[in-house]
Amino acid sequence: LHAGEALLLECGAVGRPIPRYQWYRNGVLIPNATKRKLVIADAMQDHHGRYRCEISSSSERMWTNEVDVAV
Repeated sequence: LHAGEALLLECGAVGRPIPRYQWYRNGVLIPNATKRKLVIADAMQDHHGRYRCEISSSSERMWTNEVDVAV
């Protein structure tokens, strides 16, 4: 990924109740990143790292595999 390009990551699940999403970078929660898609419109070098998504419901919690992003 080149600096200034858009970064788009997506995770998803199906279930009842409707799953909740939370994105993390380098193991740290990304504030307000609670949608299926994580969009960074203008990625910069400080956006590099390991990203993953937590998918949860009232009865279950799962994690996606980590993805390495280099800018």
